[in-house]
Amino acid sequence: MVVSGEEAAVARVAGHWRGLGRKVKGLRVGHGFHSALMEPMLDSFREVLEGLSFAPPRLAVVSNVTGRPAEVGEVCSPEYWVRHVRQAVLFGPGVEWLAEHGQVTRFVELGPDGVLSAMAHNCLAHHNDPGSGDQPEVIASLRRDQPEVNAVLTCLARQFATGTSIDWTTALGDNSVPGAHLGLPTYAFQRQRYWLEAPPKQPTPPTSAWKPSNTHCSEPLWSHQLAMGSS
Repeated sequence: MVVSGEEAAVARVAGHWRGLGRKVKGLRVGHGFHSALMEPMLDSFREVLEGLSFAPPRLAVVSNVTGRPAEVGEVCSPEYWVRHVRQAVLFGPGVEWLAEHGQVTRFVELGPDGVLSAMAHNCLAHHNDPGSGDQPEVIASLRRDQPEVNAVLTCLARQFATGTSIDWTTALGDNSVPGAHLGLPTYAFQRQRYWLEAPPKQPTPPTSAWKPSNTHCSEPLWSHQLAMGSS
């Protein structure tokens, strides 16, 4: 849950939840977005939007205003974006819709850090049974405390390890250029052997037996089998 508004009112809400033992974290923002504090700028914002040309999206968009897929005419309207600044962000319902109805199994955050990834984790943890094994992957593309290249490659590696097909030529450049080969540790076998121990073979005593010969004659022929000793 994100609370927006006047600083004193937000501080009281945060203090209430801290008193109940809940974790509370302040967001680094300069304005009380998505609250009544944005109303003085809405008319000016609408005028700017009315001077823009909107094109229909080429991909499906789940709206943070409604928590469901947005209609084409909806996102091409200046009034939609005015509502987007003023109204509450329905991030949780949007993530849940993608997981349930959109059958999304992988969420990738494109931003300077993993703030929304943590929120998506919480939304999915409440929506799905953690022990069911059906939890979607939530991956941040960048991390504030990591070099950009390392963070992006880690994001791609996690997607590849969970079954995504990655265009490595686009990600790494011309694959005809030889790269460095890194030695990886071998598998740590436990070296425990489980052989099937056969019982010791007992010597077979000499025997004599009569048996019918395997023949197609109408009358059975008899052969004599004599086991010869070692002498």
